[in-house]
Amino acid sequence: MSSAGDSLNPGDTLNSSTYIVSTKGKFALGFFQRIESATQNSYLAISEIADQSSGFNLFVWFGSRVNPIVNNSSMLTLDNKGTLKVVHQGGDPILLFSPPQPNENTVATLLDSGNFILKEVHLNGSMKQDTLLPGMKLGVNYRTGQAWSLTSWLTEHIPVPGAFTLEWDPKGLELVIKQRGVVHWKSGVLRDNQFENISPHMTSMYEFNVVSNQDEQSFSFMYKNQSQKLQYWLLLSFGQLQNDVQVAIARADKCDGYNIDGGCQRWNQPVCRHHGDTLVLDRGHFVSEYDSSYYISDANLGFSDCEATCWGNCSCVAFNNLFENSTGCKFWTNISDFVANDWPDSEFVYILSTIKHSHSGKEKWIWIGTGITFAFVILACIVCYLRRKRKAVLQGKNKETDEETELLNLVSTDRSIDVNEVPNDRKKRPDVSIFSYECVVAATNNFSLESKLGEGGFGSVYMGTLLTGQKVAVKRLSRNSGQGIIEFKNELILISKLQHTNLVKLLGCCILKEERMLIYDGYMSPEYAMEGLFSIKSDVYSFGVLMLEIVSGRRNNNFHRADHVLNLVGYAWDLWKEGEGLELIDPTLGDSCNEYQVLRCIHVSLLCVEDDAIDRPTISNMLSMLTNDSSQLPLPKKPAFSIGRKTTVANISKKELEVYTVNGLSISDMDAR
Repeated sequence: MSSAGDSLNPGDTLNSSTYIVSTKGKFALGFFQRIESATQNSYLAISEIADQSSGFNLFVWFGSRVNPIVNNSSMLTLDNKGTLKVVHQGGDPILLFSPPQPNENTVATLLDSGNFILKEVHLNGSMKQDTLLPGMKLGVNYRTGQAWSLTSWLTEHIPVPGAFTLEWDPKGLELVIKQRGVVHWKSGVLRDNQFENISPHMTSMYEFNVVSNQDEQSFSFMYKNQSQKLQYWLLLSFGQLQNDVQVAIARADKCDGYNIDGGCQRWNQPVCRHHGDTLVLDRGHFVSEYDSSYYISDANLGFSDCEATCWGNCSCVAFNNLFENSTGCKFWTNISDFVANDWPDSEFVYILSTIKHSHSGKEKWIWIGTGITFAFVILACIVCYLRRKRKAVLQGKNKETDEETELLNLVSTDRSIDVNEVPNDRKKRPDVSIFSYECVVAATNNFSLESKLGEGGFGSVYMGTLLTGQKVAVKRLSRNSGQGIIEFKNELILISKLQHTNLVKLLGCCILKEERMLIYDGYMSPEYAMEGLFSIKSDVYSFGVLMLEIVSGRRNNNFHRADHVLNLVGYAWDLWKEGEGLELIDPTLGDSCNEYQVLRCIHVSLLCVEDDAIDRPTISNMLSMLTNDSSQLPLPKKPAFSIGRKTTVANISKKELEVYTVNGLSISDMDAR
């Protein structure tokens, strides 16, 4: 190996038989041929020098990926104007770098980090190599207009620029992977040396550096523990970003345009493709009297390009690469011609696998949406009535009606439901029972911690089971709540008048000395159960429970599981966490529903039943989520009143307790008692 030092000075040339070697002998720059390549093409490249006997084949940068040199006449030159280029016989010069203004003092140096620089300009970044070394930059140089990015190889063995790029987004301040310009994956914003969509275990070994000023916007990384071995990030030809020990940092190859897992992004899909459709590898033959295949004999198309082309063509049912070096594309248009087999001469092809879709499912979804909207209107009207009536009672503006007086007399009597009595056997006019203290104690297992759903300044709420098997929520008022017997009766009167199938139902009450309890059917929002607070988000909670009931075909309070106590909301949350949300769907829907839309409905429902009212969507946002499939949804948090719940603190913003007026309808705030 003949070395020309570690630098090129103005006027110097580097021919095919000499190399530039970094100061400590870690990297070499020259004209190389890949050992496993069947061609005689050579490339200007930077290779790691593992040892003298292993030769050069660990390439981290190519300066002429698109234009390989076909003979040994090539030379790398740095002229007196600071221009760096490759000249060779039989072809035009390959320009690597030209400064904005001529500079006769430019020197090109190969560093021990693997970077080849002219003063402060990183050629490796501007040339879009597939390997990111420690200290190398991604981003943009505002002074020179250069963009620093990674570009994958076309195939594993062909360094021609491929389909995928890794870039630093200067606006979003995050890493992005694109396929032919379409964003497939995002890292999320960098906070405290951690990206949202990259495993903390992975990022713990790096120190990240972001530069943001008038000269540049860039990202780079360094390893916390330096070692003798080469350390790098590599963008593979199929879109995966991995490190030097072949551990995946980002999986853009898992992004199908529908899912949003791990940083995956959604993009516009052909009308003929649906969520769940895939192109899967199979082996066999296409047999037909008339060939149903066609070709694209472009050697600059790799596997990912062929896959994307087939997916975007509604007539395509299968594809494969055309040439043995995994370039070019071959497509088929008749799936019935394919016969799967393991014959020695059979070929591997990627076959379109589709899921069943039904037009009646769309109609049923429209019917369900109409029913939900109608139920929501009823809920809104009832809640409005409740608030207006409650305010009038607190201000003493209305006298008690005959029904209210009868209920007061009923509460004042000694009649109560015994522990062994069926609670539905009660007086009809106010459809509310007076439960005995013993009955409530038995239902809540003596107010045990296992039955406790939550606690606030207003009191505690327990889950209970009556002798009939019915699930109830028991609000046990705190002795320090400040609520007297008159206020308690007033609340009982108001809620007892609002008996509707889609509204939280008051089953009864219990009064024993200073004990005051209300027994509900858990639609009850946590901020009202714990603190007696109404907000514009209280009806959102009830609506979320209602949607889960419609999707599952089950009532929240009549839901049972044999393994442990769990209501419908808790069951839906467990399935969602496990990625099994489809298990919640009513079996009677069968294949008639659109699974993606039903999963979106479940997703929105879980957002509506979140613990803190401030985290739930507004009514307008919720309706937008249901009607706009392209909008991204936030991840839901653990819902209120799910299994394992210990404490609840109502976190309602002050704005949500103010007076709202919509189309002349006034909704007033309610003060906790």
